[in-house]
Amino acid sequence: MSKGIYILLTLLLTAVTFNDNAIFMSAIAQEEAVEINVLADQIRSQGFACSSPLSAERIAAETAPDEPVYLLKCESGTYQVRLIPDQAAVVTRIE
Repeated sequence: MSKGIYILLTLLLTAVTFNDNAIFMSAIAQEEAVEINVLADQIRSQGFACSSPLSAERIAAETAPDEPVYLLKCESGTYQVRLIPDQAAVVTRIE
């Protein structure tokens, strides 16, 4: 195999790998955006203000089986949100 073909194949493989990583990272970002919006929708439905959700972080130390706990940061405040299946979320405003 000539050096030129080897370089071309290496560049092609690098481009494919980079593109796959970019697609994967984009999917993660989209999933996180959906998670943030779902949490914000949930607390708004329960009467809490969260007009502009900024971030959501899962709190592993507080999470129980089937009851994930998140720290939801909104422009109007920060909330700890415990999601409980088939019930309203337990929401605590963090000062």
